[in-house]
Amino acid sequence: MTTGKPRAFAQAAFLAAALLALPFFLSRRWRVARRVIIMAHASEIFPFLNEPRNWPRWTDWNRREQVSFSYEGPDSGAGATQAWSSRNMAGAMRLVQSVENEQVVYHADLGRKGHPHPVDGILTLEPLGEATRVTWFSRWDSGPNPYARYRSLLAKWIGGRDFAAGLRNLKELVETKAS
Repeated sequence: MTTGKPRAFAQAAFLAAALLALPFFLSRRWRVARRVIIMAHASEIFPFLNEPRNWPRWTDWNRREQVSFSYEGPDSGAGATQAWSSRNMAGAMRLVQSVENEQVVYHADLGRKGHPHPVDGILTLEPLGEATRVTWFSRWDSGPNPYARYRSLLAKWIGGRDFAAGLRNLKELVETKAS
């Protein structure tokens, strides 16, 4: 007959071994994509994506805490840059390519102050008759440390949640403005 302590120890040891081994089986390259269909033409949506000053109007992360924004470069298109900081986070996003009414490509450094994590993203606009499908996609590399993949797993979940909420906000903003 076994007692509870050796069994509990074995279970804890197995769990610890699994947590130590799991990141080696997770990808170091991650991506998040979310879509929404907006009842508006791409030309009505594009300025919200192409001008970083408009991003706080529809993105979701600045709705959870006080965020300070600053801007550099042109107001819109390639080279337009938005930097931000909050109590816990800081980062910058630079638009690197802009194709009118079709797509906006950006590079961002996200993360805690002093520890940026590079992320590349694209927002695409696909006409669907009187509507437009907006797709928000981003990708990043966890780096060589396998345990950083746990952070990326969490970032994928948070990013997916924030992208979906931001696209819902964009939909409401554009559709309300159009009516």
